[in-house]
Amino acid sequence: MKTRMLFAATLAALALSCGANAAEYASPINVRSGPGGKWPVVATIPAGVDVQVLTCAAGWKWRWCQVQAGDVKGWVKEVGLGRTGGHADVAGVVTQDATALHKAPRLFSHVIATIPAGASVDVVHCASGLGSGWCKVGYGGAVGYVRGGLLARNTFGLPF
Repeated sequence: MKTRMLFAATLAALALSCGANAAEYASPINVRSGPGGKWPVVATIPAGVDVQVLTCAAGWKWRWCQVQAGDVKGWVKEVGLGRTGGHADVAGVVTQDATALHKAPRLFSHVIATIPAGASVDVVHCASGLGSGWCKVGYGGAVGYVRGGLLARNTFGLPF
């Protein structure tokens, strides 16, 4: 319980430290204790937060980078990182193509809004992970569902 509260406090501090970006992007990335998907998640870092990349290494399916942001230190998929100027940060999530924001996670569900290609969205949850299934997202004050295959991290400037 203490560990969870410490992570929550750390996340709050990280979100506050990124100022205006905190409202713009909140789509977090999982931070794991080791370089691979089988390692436990020890924290999350919201998109837009600057991170220090300590090292990167090839994994079985992905390249993994050890990062540090404040007191949070661990491993993330390289595809979740981006560059702004000379800094690395957790990349925000954007639509790869124009897409419909649905009221429910079904193809023929009521369309709340149309999201243009390249628009930033706030990912609340993806049942099957980013890139597949349906993801609950926020866009322009509305919350709904988008096909996960139409979303990607905005990873400009890779690799590290």
